[in-house]
Amino acid sequence: MLIASTLASVSGSVALKQAATGNPVLAVIGVTLWSASGVGFVWLARSGQELGVLAIATSALGLIAANVIGVMFFQELITERKVIALVLIIAALAVLSWPVKPN
Repeated sequence: MLIASTLASVSGSVALKQAATGNPVLAVIGVTLWSASGVGFVWLARSGQELGVLAIATSALGLIAANVIGVMFFQELITERKVIALVLIIAALAVLSWPVKPN
């Protein structure tokens, strides 16, 4: 569900970027996907996921996906700064997903 929610959010962002060209259908699709992403986030939060970890994970996965889509479909450049930022994001996800022993 985390990946589906994140993909809905990123897809909504892409649709809204394309809607800036004047296509109102893409604007509706973008808002709908963002709404679906929000529903997924609430569902995950209610299912017992830690809110802080959940928020960071969805944000981080969204940033990674948005950068990959930007490079693949919008010919955005891969800069050293982007690579460093993405590596740090992946490291943060690894630290957050590290199992914690209950007290």
